[in-house]
Amino acid sequence: MSDTDKELSHLEKLEARMAKLRMQIAKEKKKESAKVRKERTHRLIKKGGLVEMVWGDSVDAGLLVGLLDSRKELIQNPESGQARELKARGDKLIAERERGKEAHKKDGGARAESAGNPATTSTAGQNAENAADSYARIH
Repeated sequence: MSDTDKELSHLEKLEARMAKLRMQIAKEKKKESAKVRKERTHRLIKKGGLVEMVWGDSVDAGLLVGLLDSRKELIQNPESGQARELKARGDKLIAERERGKEAHKKDGGARAESAGNPATTSTAGQNAENAADSYARIH
C-alpha cells in the first residue's frame, strides 16, 4: 500500500470517527432537549393542577388569564404585604389538602365527609380533591 493510500485510509477513518461523534452530539442534544421539555411539562401540569384544585375544571381560560394579568404586580413584587398574605393563604390551602389526602390514605380510601369542611362535600371541594391528587402524583 502506498503512502497516499495509507493517508487516504487514515483520513477516511478520521472522517468516519467525526461522523460518529457528530451523531453522538446530536443524540445528546436531543436527550437534553427532551429533558427540558419534560421538566417544563411537569411544571405546567403542577400549576394547572393548582388552578383546578381551587376553581375546578370549568374555569374559563380568558377569565383566568385576565385575572392573572391584572394581578401580575404581586408576582413581580413577592415581598409586598398583599403578596405575602396571599402566599400564606395558598400555602395553607395546599397543606390542608395534603393533610386531607394523608387522612384519606389512612382510612383505606373511604371518603370521609366532614360536616365543618365544605371542601370535602362541595363540587368545588371534590374538584380540589381530584386536582390535589393529581398534584401529589406528580410530586
